[in-house]
Amino acid sequence: MPIKFTHPKMFSAVSENHYFNISNEQYKQDAVACIEQFKSALNEQEFRDLLDGKFKINQPIFNENQFLQSACEISAASSIYAEFPQSYLYERKQSKNKDVDFSFVTENIRFNVEIKCFNYKELPNENPTVTLLLPQLNASVYQRIAANNQDLKLERSRLLNIRDFFQSAKDKFIEQENGEYNVLMISCYNIYDYIDVITCIAGDFGISFGKNESFRENNDGNLDVNDFKIIDAVVVNNLGHLHKSCHREKFSPYINPWQYRNSFSLGLQLHQNHKFSAEDMIGFVFKKSFNLYNDLYLSFCSDNGLNNINYLQSFPLFIDSLIKKGGHYFL
Repeated sequence: MPIKFTHPKMFSAVSENHYFNISNEQYKQDAVACIEQFKSALNEQEFRDLLDGKFKINQPIFNENQFLQSACEISAASSIYAEFPQSYLYERKQSKNKDVDFSFVTENIRFNVEIKCFNYKELPNENPTVTLLLPQLNASVYQRIAANNQDLKLERSRLLNIRDFFQSAKDKFIEQENGEYNVLMISCYNIYDYIDVITCIAGDFGISFGKNESFRENNDGNLDVNDFKIIDAVVVNNLGHLHKSCHREKFSPYINPWQYRNSFSLGLQLHQNHKFSAEDMIGFVFKKSFNLYNDLYLSFCSDNGLNNINYLQSFPLFIDSLIKKGGHYFL
């Protein structure tokens, strides 16, 4: 069935730099198909706010980071709506002044989801970049490392950004009632950020289950997972990368970034009291709707003798195996 372009103004954003003006035709058609599907979840005001408020089609200056955040949000929100339309709530009100990006109910469990996206930063073309995937150390430690390695560009971990994401989500979620589950989703632009986030959450010194406990007292910015009991799980995906890369004219293979199931997504639990299992309905729904690559990743590590929590070693190899099969990737 042909797409009904009932809102052609999406293709005539005011700024000439807007993605809806400079993207390849397939990206624009997929955007319209996504929004056409999603608009039945919205009232008229929410729909206008989506186009004018989130995508800023009437703004003369294009804010790329703001657009990418909104695109990642709508890609996930619309795809989940397609799965659970009957119980779906867009921007569900949690309190008088707070809402989460979307919420839905299945098997008598309400999932509340808040989506965050890093600001995009270009990777340098000259000196190689080293991201320190370590607990957040005192600033003086990084300064000494940088001073002794001036041929490298030193990048600190994204942990401080992740802390901001956690705090923002904590402020939006309300204390769970029975049968509620709160999920923070983080979208990444490149494999280094992805590995960084996964390592910060679930690595040997990660946040989840308090594995970073021995480092928290004496080092800057380290999170105590017990301060965020209201957040049950974190989902990490590459929607930021897909939107940043796939709108270009010459990009192959093209992967529709407006469909969440086209993303490379992994889910990570934060607290031992929500242990997932095959019999656990929360775990089943979480894996079905969010944690799309967990089983495949674990099988890959097992088949290749890799430690599945040594993400710096195993993730590039896993991504490379997906590329060879025409699957998901990072540039």
